[in-house]
Amino acid sequence: MKTLKCRESLHQTFCFRGLQARYVFSEDEQERYNKLVKGEEGEAIADELLHLFFQHDDGIYLCDLRLNINYQQVQIDSLLVLDNCVIVFEVKNLSFDLNYRDGNFYLMNGEPFSALNEQLARLKKVVSSYIAQYDPFVDVIVYPFFVNPEQTIHGILLNGDVLVKDNYQHVLMEYRKQFNLGPAAAITKYLLKRSVPNNFDKRMEVDYSLVKKGVYCSVCFKEMQRISQRRVFCVNCNQHSNTSDIVHNAVKDIGKIWPDQLITSKLIADWLGNGVSIRSVQRIMKNNYERIESHHFGHHYR
Repeated sequence: MKTLKCRESLHQTFCFRGLQARYVFSEDEQERYNKLVKGEEGEAIADELLHLFFQHDDGIYLCDLRLNINYQQVQIDSLLVLDNCVIVFEVKNLSFDLNYRDGNFYLMNGEPFSALNEQLARLKKVVSSYIAQYDPFVDVIVYPFFVNPEQTIHGILLNGDVLVKDNYQHVLMEYRKQFNLGPAAAITKYLLKRSVPNNFDKRMEVDYSLVKKGVYCSVCFKEMQRISQRRVFCVNCNQHSNTSDIVHNAVKDIGKIWPDQLITSKLIADWLGNGVSIRSVQRIMKNNYERIESHHFGHHYR
């Protein structure tokens, strides 16, 4: 399976992960951002499962695709293009059980899960209509893919039209075969003609002065412990980092969270809570980054 378009983390989820231990979010913000994080975690699980299952030449894989079709914008979590069909995966990482019958999902109290049912129907309708304009003989298949192993979807079949971890390999086996790259590439090009940027990923606005400073793990974002003059250790994920790693991660984080912020040695040292001396920061910055200009705040790097 050839991956043509990779998945990118939203600015809001990147900031939330990196700032969760440094900044006090409101309850509403935590709920909203946790949903985004959980969604991205589910998509990453689906990516891994599909890449492990399909071989290198089993199709063209696109992630996080937004298409503007007939003045309607649809978001596609994952999409696999073969020479005679397009498979759309709507990934769900939910923590509550569902019933499935007659092609629709229901909550356990019997109420229709209208948001999901309408989303799947709209995906099928819009993408099928667009593909039919290119080639009416190319099938469009939409699979909801539930990746949380703790969730139970009652009523699904082993070889049905709903994917879970226990049946996705069985359902998708018929598509695991050699394909013709030419037709698949042409379909992919046709789809990407309608690709648009994600206008819903608004920049998170956080006051730098209210953020806790210090040395935090780049993996789990927990505060790290110093074990020597040049090394720190994360108890939570057993991650070691040296002074150079710490500075590089700080430059990356600040540049992502506050993209308009001038990167200076003084700023990096402050962000690290003076966990790395200003002289060490200056040395690492000088040796690894391009100096743009100098001003009274110090040298500006990129």
